[in-house]
Amino acid sequence: MSEETLQGEVLRITYRNDSTDWSVLRVKVPGMRDQQTVVGVTVAQVGQRITATGRWGMREGQRQFEAQRITASNPTTAEGVCAYLGSGMIPGIGPKKAAQMVAHFGQSLLTVLDEEPQRLQEIKGFGPATVAKIIKGWQEQKAVEQIMLFLHSHNISAALCRRIYRFFGDKTIKTIEANPYVLAFEVRGIGFKTADSIARGLAIARN
Repeated sequence: MSEETLQGEVLRITYRNDSTDWSVLRVKVPGMRDQQTVVGVTVAQVGQRITATGRWGMREGQRQFEAQRITASNPTTAEGVCAYLGSGMIPGIGPKKAAQMVAHFGQSLLTVLDEEPQRLQEIKGFGPATVAKIIKGWQEQKAVEQIMLFLHSHNISAALCRRIYRFFGDKTIKTIEANPYVLAFEVRGIGFKTADSIARGLAIARN
């Protein structure tokens, strides 16, 4: 059976394993009347749009999409941005603060967080300490997403992505670019063949 691709907006996370990031998502898929259940390893948050690759299956009589790979992108609507930031993924931002931020900046809020985060102090009640906490949480979240995208681009499974990230942390990309073969020695589940494939993708000389 060939793989299929499913795209939609994450409405709810009904389960997530904190150690492996294996998740059960409820997703709004264009063209489908009911919410769909998508299962797989992902750090996607409520409000984000996902592209999942996998196959349909059944569990306890319920149809679900069993994803081998899930990639996420930021929401593009004010409602999606509010749900995304209000999901609790960033310390200091809950539903109330997320609503305040979106009311002030609209759907351009994520651009503000990326490029001019100090402007959050324009919002009533957002003092320097609160803004600093939000900036730190946002930067950490972005770092994780960038690392996951880098690993996915080298065809590393989602489960191994999380294992690699937990081992190397924010030094993941620099470590792999400097010497991808360290993966074969340091990370359980990765052999020389996978490390060599990544090395070729980075144009590292065969010798």
